[in-house]
Amino acid sequence: MNKNLLERANMEEIVKDTGISETEVIAILERVSPLWDLESYIAVNPFLGYTDKPFEVAMPYLEKLMGTELVPDIELLENGKISKLKKKSSNPTYRLESLLGGFLTSYSDRGTSFWSNPWKNLPIWEAFRNWAQKDPIFRGLLDVESKNALKSLPVDALGSIVKLTQSSKKLNHQVLEYLLFLMPGWSGYFRKQVWLEKIEENSSLTGYLAILCFLYEYNPDVFPDLESKSVSEIESRLSALKQKEKEYRSELIAKILGNQKLKTSSDEGTKARVRFLFCIDVRSESMRRHLENSSLEIETEGFAGFFGMPIGYKYWTGEEFSHSPALIKPSYVFKDKDLNSQKLFWETKSWIQKIKRTFPIGFQYVEGAGFLSGLGLVSKTLRQNENKGQFRKLSNGDIKNSVLSLPPETRNAIALGVLKHLGWTDNFPEYIVITGHGSHTENNPHEAGLACGACSGQSGELSARFACELFNLEEVRLYLQSENIVIPDSCKFIPALHETVTDEIILFDEKNIEPGFLPVLKKWMETAKESNRLEKKLIMGLNPKSAEVRSKDWAEVFPEAGLAGCAAFIIGRREITKGLNLEGRSFLNSYDYKKDPELKTLELLLTAPMVVTSWINLQYYASTVAPEKFGAGNKLIHSITGNLGVLEGNSWNLKSGLPLQSVFNGEKFIHQPIRLQVVVESPIQNINKILSKHKNVANLVDGEWIQMIVLDPEKGVWMRKDEEWSSL
Repeated sequence: MNKNLLERANMEEIVKDTGISETEVIAILERVSPLWDLESYIAVNPFLGYTDKPFEVAMPYLEKLMGTELVPDIELLENGKISKLKKKSSNPTYRLESLLGGFLTSYSDRGTSFWSNPWKNLPIWEAFRNWAQKDPIFRGLLDVESKNALKSLPVDALGSIVKLTQSSKKLNHQVLEYLLFLMPGWSGYFRKQVWLEKIEENSSLTGYLAILCFLYEYNPDVFPDLESKSVSEIESRLSALKQKEKEYRSELIAKILGNQKLKTSSDEGTKARVRFLFCIDVRSESMRRHLENSSLEIETEGFAGFFGMPIGYKYWTGEEFSHSPALIKPSYVFKDKDLNSQKLFWETKSWIQKIKRTFPIGFQYVEGAGFLSGLGLVSKTLRQNENKGQFRKLSNGDIKNSVLSLPPETRNAIALGVLKHLGWTDNFPEYIVITGHGSHTENNPHEAGLACGACSGQSGELSARFACELFNLEEVRLYLQSENIVIPDSCKFIPALHETVTDEIILFDEKNIEPGFLPVLKKWMETAKESNRLEKKLIMGLNPKSAEVRSKDWAEVFPEAGLAGCAAFIIGRREITKGLNLEGRSFLNSYDYKKDPELKTLELLLTAPMVVTSWINLQYYASTVAPEKFGAGNKLIHSITGNLGVLEGNSWNLKSGLPLQSVFNGEKFIHQPIRLQVVVESPIQNINKILSKHKNVANLVDGEWIQMIVLDPEKGVWMRKDEEWSSL
C-alpha cells in the first residue's frame, strides 16, 4: 500500500471513535473555511481545513463524506461539460433548511430586518434553546424526552457538544464534519466571525455545531442520510486531472524557456518613461501585455493589489472595511470624519438598497416609492451606452490627511519595506502609475468578488492613492535617501484604477502629469484597452462594443469573466514573461532573487500571495467540480439575506462559493478545474529554506494542493513532488 493509500485508511479509521474532547471539537471547527459577507466577498479555498493532508488523501475522504465528486472527470476537463447540471435532483437538506433557516437568518441579521430576533444579543446556542421553547412548529417536533434533554444540556455550547457525543451512539468525528458540510454557507459565515481569533466555548460557530448535534441526536429525520458513499473511479479521475495539469504546465514552461527576453538583462533596453504597477490578478496579465505593446516607453510590474498598505477604512456610518489581505488584520484603520454631499449620496443609496432587500418592509417600499425605482430603471436602460467609469472616491484631502496621521517612523517603514520588496532601489522612471483594480456592475450581489482580493473584496483605488500620497511626500523621500534609495524630484507617483469590465484605466491625479504628455499616455491606454477587449472576445466571447453596457446593465448576469481560467502563479522578473500571451490565466508577481539576499521578499511571497492565489484557484475549482455544494447557485433566482450572502430560490441554505454564471457561460464551464501551477525564478535552496520554516506552506506544496516548479539559474527547471525535487 502506497503512502497516500495508507494515510487515507488511517484518516477514515480515526474519525470513527465516539466521545470527543473539547480540544478535538475545536480542531474540527478550525477545519471550516470562512465565508466573507457580500460587501467584502473574496474567494476562499473551501478545503482549507484539510490541507494538512495530501490532496489525494483528502479528496476521496471528502467525496465519501459529502457524497459528491470533487475530482473532475475527463469530460469536464476537456469539454467543460458536467452531467450533474442536466439532472434534476431534490434538495437533500431541504427539511433541515426549512427548520433552521428562519432562526439562523433572523439571528444573523445586522439590523436590516423589520422584525428582529428577540434573543439576538445572547450566544447563538442560548438563543436557540429559547427559540426552541417558543417556536410553535419546532416545539411540535420535540417529544418530552427531547425537551428535557435540551433543558439539561450545559449553557455553554462546547460543553453541550462534548456531553452529546459522550451519550450518543451516532455522534463521532466523521458525523461532526459531515454536519458542518451540510450547509457550508452557514458554517463559513460563523467561522468568519472568529477567523482571526480563538474559537471560544460560546462562539457562534461552536453554538451552531451544538444546534446541529442536538438535532442530529433527537430529530434525525430532518437530516439526509450519511451514507459514506463509495468513491467511483476516483483513481481514473485523478489520473485525468494530472494529465491535464501536465499538458498545461509543459506548455507554460515551454513558453517561458522559449522567450527571447529571458536572455536579456533587466538593466538593458530602452529606459521606460512610465512604469505601471498592477495587482497580480490574472486580469492584469493581458492588460499589462497590451500596454507594453502600445509603447516601448512603458514597462509594467506586478505586486499584490493592496500595494503593501496595511490599511482599512471606517466610514462615518460606523461601517469598517479592510483594504488588506484576508490573512492579516489592517494595522491602520482611518476614519471618515466628514459627511459631504458625495458621501451622503452613496450612503443614502446604500440605505435604500438595504430597505429594498428586507422582508417585509421591502414590499412597503415598493407600494410607497416603487415608482421612483421605475424611473431609475428607465433611466438606466436609456443611459446604458454612456461612458461611466465612476467609483466611490474619497477626496484627496481625506487620503492625504490619513497618510499624515501616521507617525513619521511608520510612514518611513512602510515606504522602505514596499520598495525593497519590489526591488525598486534605483532607475526610477518619470512616472510610476500605481494601478489598483475594481469592477463596476449593477444588480450584482457578488460584485465584491470581482474586485481586489488583496484588498478584501474592495476596489484597489484606496490602496493605490494612499501609496502614491506616501511616496510623493518630501519627508518620506528624504528618509529613503538615507537608506540609499534616491527617488528623483522628476519622478511622480500617479494613482489609477483598472476597471476590469470596460478595461478603462482611470487616472486620479492628472494634474501631476506634464500637459503635453498626458494625451500621449491616454492614447497608449486607449490602444491597450481596445486590444484587451478584442482578446476577451476571442477567448471568452465578450463583445468589445458592449463593455460599457455590461457594466451598467442591471439584467446582465455575466458582466465579465472574473478570474475564471486562473491556473498559474509566476514569481520572477518581468523579463521571463514579457511579450508572452498567457491568455489571462496567470497571476504575475515581479521578483528578482538577486535583490533579495536575506530571502525576506521570497518568504513574503510564498506565505501570503501564493496562499491567496491558491485560495482563488481552489474556490474556482470547487465551484466548477461541485457547484451544488460549493457554488452560490443561479444569479437569476438569488435572494439577499441580511447582506450576509444569498439564498437560491426558496432554499434557506446560505450559499457559499461563486455564482454559477462566474464559471459557466450557459453552454459549458469556462473554468478548467486544475490545480495552481506555481513557477518561481529562484535557486532551489532558497525555496527549501522557506518551506522548512512554514509548515502550512509546505503542506500546500508537498500535499500537492498546488504544484511548484522552480526555474533555478544554475540547475534548470525542477518540480516538487513527494517532498523531493525532480528535473523536468
